[in-house]
Amino acid sequence: MRNEVKLANPNYDSSKIEEFKNVWVFCEQRQGQMMSTSYELISEGRKLADELGVKLCGLLVGDNVGDLAESIGGYGADEVIVCDHPLLKNYTTDAYAKVICDVIEDLKHSLIDPQGDFVKLTSVDTDAKTVVISDEELGEIKHTPKQTLKPDIETLEKELNETNYDDDDDFEYDNKEESSKGSRKNRDRERSREREERERRIKKQKRGVSVAGSIIALIIGAAVLIAVILVVGKAAGLIGDSKDSSLDQQNQQAQVTQAADEDDGMVPVPDLIGKTEAEAQELCASVNIGMTYKGEEASTQEKGKISSQDPVQGTKVAKNSTVNYYLSKGSESVTLTDMFGQNGALAQETLESQGLTVQINKIYPDESQSSMVDIGCVLDTEPAAGTTVKAGDTVTLTISRGINYGDSVQVPDVTGMEKNDAIAKLGKFININVEMQMSTDVAEGTVISQDPIGYTDDNPVYADPDNDTITLIVSSGSQDTSSQNTEDQSSSDTTAAVANGEVWKCTQKLKTPIGYNGGLIRLELVQNVGGAPKASSVVEGQQLTFPYQLDITGAPGVAEGTLYLSEQQSDGSYQELGHYPLTFEKVE
Repeated sequence: MRNEVKLANPNYDSSKIEEFKNVWVFCEQRQGQMMSTSYELISEGRKLADELGVKLCGLLVGDNVGDLAESIGGYGADEVIVCDHPLLKNYTTDAYAKVICDVIEDLKHSLIDPQGDFVKLTSVDTDAKTVVISDEELGEIKHTPKQTLKPDIETLEKELNETNYDDDDDFEYDNKEESSKGSRKNRDRERSREREERERRIKKQKRGVSVAGSIIALIIGAAVLIAVILVVGKAAGLIGDSKDSSLDQQNQQAQVTQAADEDDGMVPVPDLIGKTEAEAQELCASVNIGMTYKGEEASTQEKGKISSQDPVQGTKVAKNSTVNYYLSKGSESVTLTDMFGQNGALAQETLESQGLTVQINKIYPDESQSSMVDIGCVLDTEPAAGTTVKAGDTVTLTISRGINYGDSVQVPDVTGMEKNDAIAKLGKFININVEMQMSTDVAEGTVISQDPIGYTDDNPVYADPDNDTITLIVSSGSQDTSSQNTEDQSSSDTTAAVANGEVWKCTQKLKTPIGYNGGLIRLELVQNVGGAPKASSVVEGQQLTFPYQLDITGAPGVAEGTLYLSEQQSDGSYQELGHYPLTFEKVE
């Protein structure tokens, strides 16, 4: 009926106290439409109800909202209380609060006085009450045997009423005891005390039943209210420590970031090694990228299958970009030539182009060898020259480090030198890192800069050749080597920045990533340079302490980039934990 407040699907016995220890959730609706937050609260309430081992009840207030009850049940509610009336169409604090209080009050009333007249319905504007039991249930309650305590009370009342204190008995008693009027007064007082004692016993037992019922009802009502407050407060973030709240916000942010990643136009390059061209084309087509054939090379891969690719698997590239690949010529036999005295870096490139794996062994030669071979040049090969090997085999090059000057030597200035010559001149140093960078004014293969800078008379620079790392920035020419794109897509801003020798840096801080387990970290920077993505390694397999201070040099003139953070797993692979937008600024 439209002028009533109704309980949907009553399926509990009002005489059982344990039925009233459930969790309630207020479900908000506006203009007949359920608010999304209500479904979220129902989900949170489901968790709390499961923890407490009770039922979850949804409370729905409004006008013509009965049809929404089914949707609430679909999100985990065991029961739904529907309070429906035209006056509840629009939310007002007083009306809604009164209806909810009446619902709770009726539940408490049903426990204290199950046979009372508390189920009559009135209109909402005249203190409407909620129907909490059906007519069948009310009939069952009225015919339920009375509690065992009531016969005891009736027995006491009967005993009190049957006790004869009339004047005739007093008169007969007084005739037998005429000796003293004082004795009669004593007997009167004793009888009065006995009567009062019986009355007190009856009142005490009656009061015990009422007080016990009231206490139980109040405890249950308070528990219901506390459960409602906990559910609403926890779901709204008002209850719970800041760490849990922060964690929830981080989890939501991670979900938003993941969804954004799927739509940012960047896709991971698939693994093409060992695939046929047809298989590789199908994989690339699935992520909307193309393929460019670059030629054949000796490889341990089966002849005719892809032996290498650029960019490598997992690199993020823009959709509709291309992947360069080589086909294997099979494991061809290679006869090692005599490389004694050759530039070590050049010899390494030659062997690798023949499909061989090269290991470098740098040593300080004895006096006879040092006088015959320049620093950075080949002393020996293993296997020896003239040996026949197959593609994929390993060849060790022994390179001269020159004269041993200890753990502190001058750092040569190799700026402007050809890459292989620069590496040879730095032959004393075990750790040499080469990074390629586009340049419009420095010839391809020429060293643009080095870190640390080279030794001069005005600025003498020394380093430990066994432990310190020398980093060389080498020009890749005017085109981006990461995409091998033959078209000149460099923007005018980037070109000008490179030409001016500008340095762009990012010094943001990284917070502890979600899901980090303390393993080794890989950081990879991707920037859009000249219209194409360019990836560069920032950290590879290092233990970092968070929050981590970044100090990254980006592409000149490029103010933005994305940093991908991955953690090494137990099997040696890396699992991406997240990616972060970076901002770069020109160093003045």
